[in-house]
Amino acid sequence: MEKEFHGTITDISSEGLGVVRHPNGMTVFVSDAWPGDAGEFVIERTEKRFAFAKWKQQTTFSPDRVTAPCPHLGFSSGQCGGCPWMDISYEAQLREKQKYLEGLFKRYRIESKIHKIQGSPLQFGFRNRAQVKTDGEVVGYVSPKTRQMAPIKDCIILEDKVRDILRFVVKQLPNQEWKPAGKYQWNFIDIDHNLNPSDVMINKRRPFQQANPNVNQYMRQWVEEKLQTNAFGDMAVELFCGSGNFTEILAKFFKTTIASELPGSALAQLHKKSLAGVKTKPMDLFDSSQWPDLIKECSKAKFLFLDPPREGFRFLSHFVQQLPELETIMYVSCDPYTFVNNVRVLIDESWSLLEVQPVDQFPHTPHVELLAVLEKVL
Repeated sequence: MEKEFHGTITDISSEGLGVVRHPNGMTVFVSDAWPGDAGEFVIERTEKRFAFAKWKQQTTFSPDRVTAPCPHLGFSSGQCGGCPWMDISYEAQLREKQKYLEGLFKRYRIESKIHKIQGSPLQFGFRNRAQVKTDGEVVGYVSPKTRQMAPIKDCIILEDKVRDILRFVVKQLPNQEWKPAGKYQWNFIDIDHNLNPSDVMINKRRPFQQANPNVNQYMRQWVEEKLQTNAFGDMAVELFCGSGNFTEILAKFFKTTIASELPGSALAQLHKKSLAGVKTKPMDLFDSSQWPDLIKECSKAKFLFLDPPREGFRFLSHFVQQLPELETIMYVSCDPYTFVNNVRVLIDESWSLLEVQPVDQFPHTPHVELLAVLEKVL
């Protein structure tokens, strides 16, 4: 196979890479590429059925290209790469996310109404938390492309208060106490809009919260609207409840909500909210041997809500089988690929995917989240 070739980017992969065909027909993935871009490519790595390449020379630029306002955009050493689509118009970003979802559902033979993706009201200044790395000399993000730290002094996707905290952190440099020890290359610093600058600490996890509050509010309202228009019984089962972002909504509509999550700080935050009718079940949901007490308590439940981590919940079908009276499942997913894998099994077991609402929590990235409703076919 020729190492250098000319081509035109025709598509975007699920990881946000440009897709181009090699003259021999092989699919090649390219960073910093968008449909309509064209030029010369150089193969960097070849797998059995596909390859990865980089630009040698770009001769044509997609009409979707815009000038990015961030100086750290890029995929080379010293560049952040955390917002790989920032030099693409936001309308085009949303269009490609919608296209990806529709293609993914088609490949998995899943028929459902996929609504138009809900964009983020803010494309800059939307993020209320971040994690930066430091070696005591600089502060930055670790580039997903180079796995090296890209030094930064500001970040335009952060809310103003969080940007101020970041600037405060930068002013503490150089800092001997922040130098990494042993085998570690750097320490981490969590910052968010609830943090006072004087309380900044290295290697101290901050409580989890949704990063885009405007989009999270839309998601909460979407769930609430669905619950207002339907009758789901007196009990809700919630898996991966976290600190109660959606539990707060469920508690408005159900006499009892059985909420499950790993023991730890998230459940501690949920307990502080003292939500009426909410009972917590601390457990590792990926360990089915811990299910019996939960299953026993909610054996008559008709409604299940879950918001699993990126890896999805591969035991979903098995869990659902333990609750024979379930009629409705509401699934919040931060990874469409694991979502379709989980849901495909349920569809084969007499469940119907009624609707899917995509949402864009993270502009300028390939990330897309889903809100979905499934109903048991009687």
